[in-house]
Amino acid sequence: MTEIVSTLRLEVIRPLDGDWDALGSALRALRTPLHRVLNGVVTDLEVEERAGKLGKEEDGKIPARTRGYQLTRDLWLNEREAAAARVAAYKQDPKKNKIYAGDQQIATVHPGAQVINGVAGAAYARWQKWRKEKWAGKMSLPSFKKNSPIYIASSGGAVKIEEKDGLGVLRLSLFAGGDETRPVVMRLVVKPYRGSGWASLKKIFSDPDCLGDCRLIEDNHGGKRKWMAFVSFRSEVREAAQGRTMALHRGLRTFLTAAIARSDDGKEEAYTTVLADGGDILAHKAGYDARRRSLGRHRRELGAGARGHGKARREEHITRLEDAEARWVRTKCQEIAAHAMRLAEKRGVSRILVEDWTNPAKEGAPELGEYLECLVRRFPLAQLRESIEWAAKKRGYKVEIVASDGNARTCPKCRHVHTAEQSHAFGKAGVFRCEECLLERPVDMIYPWNMLVRDGKPLPLNDQIAATKRATDRIKRGSATVKKSGVKKVQPMQPPKAAV
Repeated sequence: MTEIVSTLRLEVIRPLDGDWDALGSALRALRTPLHRVLNGVVTDLEVEERAGKLGKEEDGKIPARTRGYQLTRDLWLNEREAAAARVAAYKQDPKKNKIYAGDQQIATVHPGAQVINGVAGAAYARWQKWRKEKWAGKMSLPSFKKNSPIYIASSGGAVKIEEKDGLGVLRLSLFAGGDETRPVVMRLVVKPYRGSGWASLKKIFSDPDCLGDCRLIEDNHGGKRKWMAFVSFRSEVREAAQGRTMALHRGLRTFLTAAIARSDDGKEEAYTTVLADGGDILAHKAGYDARRRSLGRHRRELGAGARGHGKARREEHITRLEDAEARWVRTKCQEIAAHAMRLAEKRGVSRILVEDWTNPAKEGAPELGEYLECLVRRFPLAQLRESIEWAAKKRGYKVEIVASDGNARTCPKCRHVHTAEQSHAFGKAGVFRCEECLLERPVDMIYPWNMLVRDGKPLPLNDQIAATKRATDRIKRGSATVKKSGVKKVQPMQPPKAAV
């Protein structure tokens, strides 16, 4: 059994304690100063580490995680005290002093210990990632923007989900020193955001102890604000029984090609197929590019009203288009990964080989043309690989990342290594032809075959030839049956004669 951690997206329907006005005001009071607290924690942790104050307790230093919690607690307290001071000064002299939106709620809402612990954990995790990547220069010091999620740690039973009338009741420890309108533990009626989430919710009902941390986010998708709860949960997946091996090749001419090796007992032949040709991907990319160019050409036509609400409002039409493209790409990757998993289940696969490259056009692909290369280069092949790995992990399949070097130059039959890629040899684009044994097959078929051969599996060539011969024989037998039955050829209809 393998344990995996997933995230379930839940839509908050209504609170069981109090009303939406009180709950929404309290949640926004928790969220408003969060980006300042998170940025302060990350900055202070980096400064104190450079000063040599962080380390192990036996060395007389403070552990970084403990210090992160202390900084979160103190910085949040400073935010509340500053808000209370602004409110008090405003009441004394409203003309000279001013308050910010939400100051009154920020001053009176006390975050619970589990919220402070969750925020401290989020800041510490981002800072730890920065520590690992800063030497290579892959990222800058993390920063947080406004409308940050409200993080709730699951320790001490702070996050629970119960069943009530077919829906879920999410119990969260959000506040400290609550009252009748704002109790310490809030109960929220929730439902899964998508249809597939009901199965995950049933798993949580059967095993309430599998819950992890939670994040509350106010989503403004579609113009209507909704609070969403993202809950992590653990589940056990049974590993697939010993079966066949499947190699997946992410190519340029055909987007995803699969080759399944012959079974160990020899009863099931090898199988090779194209799972996605990528034509719809290029068509959608071309459409998004055309729309983006059109918006750029007509940008000067924006009225003066759109320029008076900030850059986010002025660039909203571009942001909306890019978000739509990102959602479509994500959905397409998940669909292709699901298609591959259905094929694996049907053919008894337990092990999947995936190439390690993220972008086959990174070295340039002039034979594809500059325009097509630009489209393919921006398609996230790395995201497709992540989708395949996650889909396989949920089903208990073993995924191995293998090298792709030389797959386009090595003949899978005679193992002759050519000096250059053979996809355009002999004037046939996309066709591999060995100069030694004269094997001729589409290059996207050669890639996964080489992956299987390098893994010690037999070459699928003979099985592929046998399958092609059987398909040809079936077509011939069907044609012979039609001729033997004596079916007359249907004569085309003659136009009516003109009236005399």
